[in-house]
Amino acid sequence: MLKKRPGQISLEYAMVLSFVLLLILPAGYFLYTYTSNVQKQTQANSLNAIGRDVSNNGEAVFYLGYPSLITFEENMPEGVEYMEIYRDWNQKVSDLNFWFKSSTGPTELSFPSRVRMMGFFDKADFSQGVKNVRTFVSRNNTGQPYVFVTFSGECQISADYNSCVPVPPCNNPGVTIEDYTNCGSCIVGGGIDCYKCDYNGNCVTDNYDLLIWKMMVYGNSPPTASITGPATARIGVPVTLTATANDVDGNLDQVTISDFWAQLALCPASPCQVSTTFTEAGLYTVYVTASDLTTNPFPATVLSCTGDPRPGALTTGVADCGYHDYIEISVTP
Repeated sequence: MLKKRPGQISLEYAMVLSFVLLLILPAGYFLYTYTSNVQKQTQANSLNAIGRDVSNNGEAVFYLGYPSLITFEENMPEGVEYMEIYRDWNQKVSDLNFWFKSSTGPTELSFPSRVRMMGFFDKADFSQGVKNVRTFVSRNNTGQPYVFVTFSGECQISADYNSCVPVPPCNNPGVTIEDYTNCGSCIVGGGIDCYKCDYNGNCVTDNYDLLIWKMMVYGNSPPTASITGPATARIGVPVTLTATANDVDGNLDQVTISDFWAQLALCPASPCQVSTTFTEAGLYTVYVTASDLTTNPFPATVLSCTGDPRPGALTTGVADCGYHDYIEISVTP
């Protein structure tokens, strides 16, 4: 009986292993690619359904007229990183945009609407899970109708912004006595206005409601802004920061660049650029705030949006418009 030498056995094993790998590797790559494509397509299909429903219901409720409301449920897929309604009503633009991340990379989906739409969203709105979506018709001070979209609606929506008395629809289900106090906070200017009602129906009176109130009363839209600069810097060495703002109403008031301790620059227009130096080492967060001034002669009002990412950093007159644009700069000796 012939015995195989160890070297011969090793060579045969190597040949068999190589053959097996030649079969497994392409199959594994094919399976990975197929799974990634299925995941991406599943995400896209879910968002396509949401986008079509929002657009169709938004148009339907718009033509039904004020104060019509349509509610429906949607299942938000995982992986959605951002959601917004970009609007330029002067150009008849109202687009619902999604950005989602799959195993094949980032993807953007856009769903245009033929009617005026508006909405502001945070992470809770585009996190995975079932969402209670509402499309309802509101009006600005000139009576111009538009559709407001919310993905976290639970309470009755306040449409009365000319009363300081906490009566329906201001005292809707879910609003507490503390919210009555907010709802009774009034300003004087061409009439007395209740500016802290629950205008998006999420059972919370916050800066979103202040923003919506100002848009209803004065008929303007808030600006957006972005900021660029280096990721690293050295103590005492100047760095250049640039902020760019876009105001769809065309009445940009000013742009500011700030860190958490001080305002670094104030500009009357965009772009806004500043050269600054840091005197201490550390991680600095620099953000941009943009504001506009209404063309309504009386009373004029400033509508601002800030990129400050800190919770509770918003102040009266400054609304979180759905973007948190900021940069972090690591400063070393």
